[in-house]
Amino acid sequence: MRKTQINYLFRTIIFSFFVVVASTHQVLVHAQEIDSAQQDYSLLELSEEVGEESFSPSQMKEYGVQKQRLATEIVDLKRQLLSRLNQYEKDEKQYRIAIDQYRSLQTLNSIEEAIAVTKRAMLSRNEVLEIYQNLLRLQLIDAQGIELSHKRQALSQLEENRELLAEFKNKVEQTNDRNDVNNLAIEFTPLGAQIHETSYYALGIMAIGRLQSTYDQAMVISQRVTSAQQETTDQTNEAKIKRSLKEIEKLLEQMPPKFESTWMKVNESISRRGNTTYHSLYQTLNKNLMPIYTDLSKIISYFEEIEQVR
Repeated sequence: MRKTQINYLFRTIIFSFFVVVASTHQVLVHAQEIDSAQQDYSLLELSEEVGEESFSPSQMKEYGVQKQRLATEIVDLKRQLLSRLNQYEKDEKQYRIAIDQYRSLQTLNSIEEAIAVTKRAMLSRNEVLEIYQNLLRLQLIDAQGIELSHKRQALSQLEENRELLAEFKNKVEQTNDRNDVNNLAIEFTPLGAQIHETSYYALGIMAIGRLQSTYDQAMVISQRVTSAQQETTDQTNEAKIKRSLKEIEKLLEQMPPKFESTWMKVNESISRRGNTTYHSLYQTLNKNLMPIYTDLSKIISYFEEIEQVR
């Protein structure tokens, strides 16, 4: 076991407890791009079902290429999101100024200006949300450790949101009447709520998936360390290493039921959708994942102690 493995695992677990909200690209336009995205998903789905070690050399090469391409797209989308957020803030500021002027002046020019800047702010907001939903979609495709039923459901909801945002964009672009613009503002309310809920659903299952993936890596490292220890002839610090390995094994054995309980809470939340929200589920998950996070932190500490005494 190399120390870099432990450091990587430590960075992974730390990152797992801090969800970074960022986003990407506009809605996919070309059929070729859509087919490519579906191919990404099927390949990553295969890796979760059978494990990367079951890939043929050609599949592993393709898997690596797809993973790298996804990582590049995700980084690009985050940059786009920050840029579009800055633009949206400017457009929203102009909207508030124009509305104040209309209320004080009540002139035809102020009405026209208010309609124009309202449309611009709506389109700017729409673009930010399109990018964000696409970012979550790609992050979900790239994520591991998530139950496939939840991954598929979240991906379907994100795709639906992107289609609805595209429809809403078309409506805004074709509207110039003041009453129609007002009606569109009202029409967006349920769509905004739906996007809010879907986003927290995706963030929630990705938070579980990151810890699940970290646990899976810890299992592999533990097996390798145990195997290496059994084969070594060096008796120095053998008793201390064995005690550490025993503590690691005990913690690892306790974790599967905790993950099962967490996924059950997600399932229960879905079955009670009329009485709860994904936002509240996400807040609850942060508390439920704390014991798992704590146990994984202990495991990392034990790995580091073993590395120091070997």
